[in-house]
Amino acid sequence: GKLWYHIAGSGPDTVIVPLATWLAPSLSTIGGRHTVVFYDPRHRGRSDTMVDSMAATFDGDVADLESIRVAVGAPRISVIGYDYYAAVAAAWAALHPQAATRLVLLSPIEPDDSLAQAWNPPERMARLDTTAARALVKARAAGRDTTDLVGYCEQFWRVNTPIFVADTARVGTVRADWCQLPNESPARIAMSSGKALSSLGPGMDFASRARGVTSPTLVMHGRMDLVANPEGAKAWTRQISGARFLWLGNVGHLPFIEAPQQMVEAIAEFLVGTWPPRAGPP
Repeated sequence: GKLWYHIAGSGPDTVIVPLATWLAPSLSTIGGRHTVVFYDPRHRGRSDTMVDSMAATFDGDVADLESIRVAVGAPRISVIGYDYYAAVAAAWAALHPQAATRLVLLSPIEPDDSLAQAWNPPERMARLDTTAARALVKARAAGRDTTDLVGYCEQFWRVNTPIFVADTARVGTVRADWCQLPNESPARIAMSSGKALSSLGPGMDFASRARGVTSPTLVMHGRMDLVANPEGAKAWTRQISGARFLWLGNVGHLPFIEAPQQMVEAIAEFLVGTWPPRAGPP
C-alpha cells in the first residue's frame, strides 16, 4: 500500500512525525524552524486501507518510518512519536543510530506488557457515563462499528473522551475530526493495532527492540494520564541513556489537544538543542 505524507516548513533539519491525522494540527507550527514531515502510518489516516491483515506488524511500522526518511532524502532526522508510535520511533532509532538526531516520546505506550496490565486506575471507569457506554456496546453488537464507521466513531469518542482528558471540562474541546477518515474508525484501528502488537509475540516487549538508542531523548507524559501508565514513561526514560523526563501538568492522554502550547514550546526548545527547564530524571 501507499503511505500519505505532507511536508510543512523548509528549515535546515528534518523532523518526522507519524500519525499526521492526529498530530499535524498542533505541531505544524514547528515548521517555522524545521522541515516537518507528517505521515499517516500503514492502515491509518489517509494512507491505504489494510487489505491484508498480515501486513500489520510492528517491524513493518518501523520500516515505514525509514522509508519516509529515504523518500524525503533526509540523511538525519528527529522523530516525534506519540503513544504506540513512540515505541516505533525508539525501535527505529536503535536500528539507525547514525540517522537519528533527536527523539521525542510523547505519552508513550508502556515499554512492556506488565506495566500496561498493572495500570487500571479506578477513576477510569468512574468517569464513564454507564448509560452511554451501554448504548455504545449495543451499537457495536448491532454491527454499527463496521457499517457506520463515522457515526460509531463519533459515538465512541463521546463516550470515551472523559477517560482521555485530565479535566472533564475539556471534553468539548476534543472534536475527533479524525472520525471522518474510515481508517480512524475504532474497528479498523483495533484490527490493525491488534495485529501489530501480536506480531511481537507473547508478552509485548518494546524495550528489547529499543536497546541501544543513543540519541538525545525527551520523554513527555501527562501527569493525569488514565490511558497509558505514567510509570511506563519513566521506564522509557531510565532505559535510554541520557534521556530526560518532562511532566505535562493537568494533562491526560491528549496533550496535543489539552495543552498544545505547553507541548509545542517544550518540543521546539528540545529540537533546537536545549532541554526544557523542567526536564530531568524520572
